[in-house]
Amino acid sequence: MHDYLTKSIFNCLSIFGMLLSLLWTAEVNAAEEYPIRTINLVVPFNPGGPTDNFARVLADNLTQKLGQSVVVLNKGGAGGTIGAQYVARSKPDGYTLLVGTAATNAINTSLMKSLPYDALEDFSHIALLNTQALVLLAGPNSPPTLEKFVKKIKAEPGKNAFASAGIGTTSNIYGEIINIRTGMDLTHVSFKGSSAALQSVLSGDTQFLLETFGFAQGHIVNGSIKPLAIGASTRSPKHPDVPTFQEAGIRGIVPATWALLAAPRNTPPHIINKLNAAVSGILADPAVWSKFEALGFDPAPKMNPEETKKFVASEIEKFRTILSEANIPLQ
Repeated sequence: MHDYLTKSIFNCLSIFGMLLSLLWTAEVNAAEEYPIRTINLVVPFNPGGPTDNFARVLADNLTQKLGQSVVVLNKGGAGGTIGAQYVARSKPDGYTLLVGTAATNAINTSLMKSLPYDALEDFSHIALLNTQALVLLAGPNSPPTLEKFVKKIKAEPGKNAFASAGIGTTSNIYGEIINIRTGMDLTHVSFKGSSAALQSVLSGDTQFLLETFGFAQGHIVNGSIKPLAIGASTRSPKHPDVPTFQEAGIRGIVPATWALLAAPRNTPPHIINKLNAAVSGILADPAVWSKFEALGFDPAPKMNPEETKKFVASEIEKFRTILSEANIPLQ
């Protein structure tokens, strides 16, 4: 009887061990096989903006890294919530990814009355992609300094406006903060993306937009746009004549934004880790990063998926405080 029990237990343990081995082998094989078809990289804004520009370079390099096509899918509207919701509700199989921003994955949590997704819990966070210092971009007929620009606007109360890429975007939030702290009394005009917003500044319909150097580089070079201040602790090496906001007299704010890569919640860990490794390799490649730098992006700290989620949580709290000062009504 004793020998029978011993043999039965041994057989059970052997079977259990075999099952664990099979599961482990299946997971390894799945990790090796992914991806086996096209991956959609969802940009929650219209084509032509900075997030779209970054995503297209990233998609090309992910295609090379993963051996499968990675294509950009633009789903703009509602401050990025349409595209973010699309990804949040997609199948968690690694074939639908989000290039999220401070707007979609932090600001909207406090801005929207009923956000159709949980910015922290409805995504499997993969990696932080970049940071972006925002620059106050004024029209060609604007004064040459921020101090003189503010003085001119304040001399024309109720006649001027500032542009943003949409309600809840960082260009909207920080634009309102600057408006309040300087007392310019500007009207906010929301556009569907940065490209349309920039056109309004070029035409003189609005007086400034907060965007990156890279996004407006051509217009800065030909003089049709004047950069008056940058949201950074130090001046840009490529634009040393442009002061920081603190140097220009607006203290206590550093207008900036960021982008991350995320997948739907419950995407298998082996897929998330494989994507994190691929992205980390791309961002560490000097030849690739030079392309991102030309678009006006700054490197982000290298983060694993868990660190990326913690970063998002801290940004949600930060923007909750900023939104309170900006006094932007719930949408």
